[in-house]
Amino acid sequence: EQPDPVFERMVQALWSFDEHLEEIREHLEGFLEKVDAFAEGVRALSECAASFSSARDRHAASEGVKLQQGNAQIMHPDAPHSVISKFRKNLEFNVSVPIQEHLEFNAKLRKELEARQRRLQELRDAKRQLDLCMQARSVETDANFKMAKAEFETSKRCFRKVDRHVFEWLYILEEYRDDILDSFLQTLKYLQYEFFAQAAHAIGHTLPARLEFRPMSDMLPACLEAEVDA
Repeated sequence: EQPDPVFERMVQALWSFDEHLEEIREHLEGFLEKVDAFAEGVRALSECAASFSSARDRHAASEGVKLQQGNAQIMHPDAPHSVISKFRKNLEFNVSVPIQEHLEFNAKLRKELEARQRRLQELRDAKRQLDLCMQARSVETDANFKMAKAEFETSKRCFRKVDRHVFEWLYILEEYRDDILDSFLQTLKYLQYEFFAQAAHAIGHTLPARLEFRPMSDMLPACLEAEVDA
């Protein structure tokens, strides 16, 4: 018996889909680790700037505290309403958990495919025994023929049951696979937008109303040389 090309194509599509989800899950873990490292770097840098500023004058100290507070709104890992905490929660609920559930379901479906293959082999074996009885021209009242026919009918019924269930799920995943991946993409874009927008809003409150400071590029030794020569 030749394998069903449509069925085999859907199975291969399932494995490809599963590989994509697994790759996304691995990159999500790496992404969150890098986000944590970035948050720690921002926190350490703002604390350094604030401690240096507080040693100079009250205005600088005030600006340093503003920077610390703004970054704390974004990066504080223990604050439930910080931007990064909300980002992690949203990412976990809207992306990580759904992908993990898909991976777990795909693993379950893989086992069902293995069970289908066993049932198919049992059906082939039962069909072979029935064919042998028919080739031997056994009468339908013969015990061996009756046993072979009963085994064939049971095997056919068991195979059709698992085959129908597996095929229906393969068909559904075939229909919605691209939608699932697109949903991941659009969700990730929205969550990243929300994260950066809220972060920008938090830092925006720390900025001066007007650009009243000289950029660092204007404070290079070469630029200050004129003050020395004056």
